[in-house]
Amino acid sequence: MFLLYISCYNIYVTMEYYVKLRNNPGIKGERGDPGDAGQKGSDGVCSMAKNCGIASCRKLITDTLGDKFPEYKIIRKKQNRNVELNSKEKKQLQYINSYIDILIPQCETFDSDNAINDFKKVIEKTIS
Repeated sequence: MFLLYISCYNIYVTMEYYVKLRNNPGIKGERGDPGDAGQKGSDGVCSMAKNCGIASCRKLITDTLGDKFPEYKIIRKKQNRNVELNSKEKKQLQYINSYIDILIPQCETFDSDNAINDFKKVIEKTIS
């Protein structure tokens, strides 16, 4: 009788321990390697509305400014490579970003048959 009691108690304790181990998470391990980057998405299509303007205004403005100001192109490359900018470059970038913020609303509402080239001319006019 005593051995039967010990055996039942042993089975009970084993089941409790198994349930406890199963429900509790273990020690968190190290983070794994990052996966591959996904595919680049499209810029989008503006086919429904008539007054869409230019699809990617910021890119158009930064590319145009990069063509006109080689220093800005260098600053953008440094930013893409996560290189720290010096104080002169930070100041130039601040001025250019405020200029871009002024141009973006104009670009989004710009309406013309040849909108991209016409807006590039507007940018060049405001620079000089």
